Amino acid sequence: MAGTNTPEELGSAAMDVTDALSRTDRFVRMFGAAYHRIYACVLTLLPNPADADDVLQETSLVLWRKFDEFRPDGDFAKWACGVAYNQARKFRRERARAGLQFSDQLLERIAVARTENWELLETRRQVLAKCLGKLSDSDRELVRRCYEQSTTIKQAAEQMGRPVNTVYKALKRIRTTLFECIDRTLRLEEGQ
Repeated sequence: MAGTNTPEELGSAAMDVTDALSRTDRFVRMFGAAYHRIYACVLTLLPNPADADDVLQETSLVLWRKFDEFRPDGDFAKWACGVAYNQARKFRRERARAGLQFSDQLLERIAVARTENWELLETRRQVLAKCLGKLSDSDRELVRRCYEQSTTIKQAAEQMGRPVNTVYKALKRIRTTLFECIDRTLRLEEGQ
C-alpha cells in the first residue's frame, strides 16, 4: 500500500519529533534564563537600545542555529554572550558610521570585564531596586522620568513644571542617597 508506514518508521518519526521538542524546550529555557545577561552584554557593546535590540534578535537566531554546538555541561549564558559579542562586532563593521568608533580591542576588554563582573553587577542591580523602593514617591517618579524614559533632564523638568537647576540638584541628592543605601546594604550582607 502506498503511503503506509511501518510501525518502526512511525516510531522513528515520533522519536525525531520528541528530540526536536526536547531541543526546543532546552533552548527556550536556557535562553530565557540568560536573556537579561545576554542583553546586558550587547548593551555594553552597543549603547543604542535600537541597535542592541537588532543585534540581540540576530544573536538569538545564531544561538538557535548553533545550539547543537553548545556543550550541555557548559555555561550557556557565557557561551551566548560570546556569540553576542561576535554579532555586535559584525554589526559595527557593517554599520560603520562617521565619528568616534571604539576599537575591537577596547570592546573585547569591556566584554571580558562585563563577563567577569556579572555577579557583582547583578547583586548591585538587585540592591539598587530595593533602595529605589525606599525613595519617596516623588523621588522615584523623578528617577523614572529621567532614566527609564530616555527623557533629557531638561524635558523632565519641563514636564514636571520645575526649574532645570532644581531637578539637577534633586538628582544629585537622590544619587547620593542611592549610593549610600547600596553601599550600606552590601556591607551588611558581607558581614553576615
